[in-house]
Amino acid sequence: MTTKPCRNCGSSDLYTKKNVIGSIVLWVPTWGRPKFEMLVCGNCGLIEWFVPAHLLPKIKKKWGKV
Repeated sequence: MTTKPCRNCGSSDLYTKKNVIGSIVLWVPTWGRPKFEMLVCGNCGLIEWFVPAHLLPKIKKKWGKV
């Protein structure tokens, strides 16, 4: 996860929570309910979700690359 300032407002007032139950957008039945790391800016409210490293190969396989 990043230790850089918020990419939206530049604030360093950041908060994190690990093992947040994943959103329905990423949920796929064969993965169960994956847990993510969430970063929230205490200044502007930007939220970023980080996928656990062990799920990245599945995302790369099933999602389209931009």
